[in-house]
Amino acid sequence: MQTLLVLSLLAAAPEVSQVVDEDDCVPEAPLLAVVAMPGYGLEARNSGLSVALAAEVRLFPWLALRSGYEWRRESSHVIDFLGAKVSPFASWKARPFLATGVSGVFPDSRPGESFLALTTSAGVDVTLWNGFFASLEGRARFMRPGVQGGVFLGLGFEFL
Repeated sequence: MQTLLVLSLLAAAPEVSQVVDEDDCVPEAPLLAVVAMPGYGLEARNSGLSVALAAEVRLFPWLALRSGYEWRRESSHVIDFLGAKVSPFASWKARPFLATGVSGVFPDSRPGESFLALTTSAGVDVTLWNGFFASLEGRARFMRPGVQGGVFLGLGFEFL
């Protein structure tokens, strides 16, 4: 008798559906991003114009792997082999981030004498429109014989 009562209650129960407002949905973060950033490179002997190009692959909305190239006028070329970028507030319009990675430095003054360096950076990506974002980044590269730095402001695009 109790089984029949439970079954009749379940059969008579109204169907439950949940309506979600479209504004409450958080869009999935794009998989890839590319960014071009002119900037100013800081060194003990030679400071000046610098240009950085970077690509990122997002593993999670808050974590990306990044790689890039930096050209420093009359100084060196730098390849950022592999780094990690952490942005704990990935759903914000302005997303602060920290990043670190391993770089190869190729000095113009000493061809053939390249070396590895640890690169760290901090900055903010600001969503503009339709996948475009502005990026402001400060970098420090720890290497021998000293430290290189730089400040970059650029435009990026997220896709996929």
